[in-house]
Amino acid sequence: MTNQVKSFSDYLKEDTNAITFAFGRFNPPTSGHEKLMNAVKKLARGGTYRIYPSQSQDAKKNPLDFKLKVKFMRKMFPKHARNIMADKGMRTAFDVIVALYDQGYTEVTFVAGEDRVIEFDKLFNKYNGVKGRHGFYQFENGVKVVSAGERDPDAEGAVGMSASKLRAAASENNLKLFAKGMPKGFKEIESLFISLYQMKQAHSLECWQNNHLVGGIYGLACLLYTSDAADEEDSVDLGGRRII
Repeated sequence: MTNQVKSFSDYLKEDTNAITFAFGRFNPPTSGHEKLMNAVKKLARGGTYRIYPSQSQDAKKNPLDFKLKVKFMRKMFPKHARNIMADKGMRTAFDVIVALYDQGYTEVTFVAGEDRVIEFDKLFNKYNGVKGRHGFYQFENGVKVVSAGERDPDAEGAVGMSASKLRAAASENNLKLFAKGMPKGFKEIESLFISLYQMKQAHSLECWQNNHLVGGIYGLACLLYTSDAADEEDSVDLGGRRII
């Protein structure tokens, strides 16, 4: 019996059956995230890799909306721009794994921070081959979870530039500190800073009448006029845009 010679397309198909990915909030993206993306690409060893931003949004920890976040990420990390996914269907890492399985990938590697490798390894492989609310996926060797490298939030340089530090810098209107967390060559630091500052200052605007809450709007960053200030065309700054 002779061995069948594989064609180039067969080898190409085998290569594309493996994929490496990362999933995170990236809110905001930082120089530390550049380290993560570089690690994902390196671990892919020339193969397919993807970066999936989450769609979580709230004023405290996730001020940037999904569309704006992806826009800034692609400009901040041009070497990885094509691999930064803008797929609104991927709300969790489980969504990504299920989608990759459905797309025909047979080997999946998830890249995470050193402190979460064990957690994710147990979680993803607990449901390998198990149908549930998350969907279904079944990889022969399970989901491989590897470390992007230990990350110390208090260290100097890229390692210590956490998103939480930059959110705090934006909230305190500290552009100088914020800029330290941006990768070299990124030219839209002020634009990202302003966007982050405005969204971090979003408020729940409540309307009260006779000591009863009668309505309101969540997520407005605004200037509110007091009755006296309005007469004098003066305003009270609550951290953002002006509403008349």
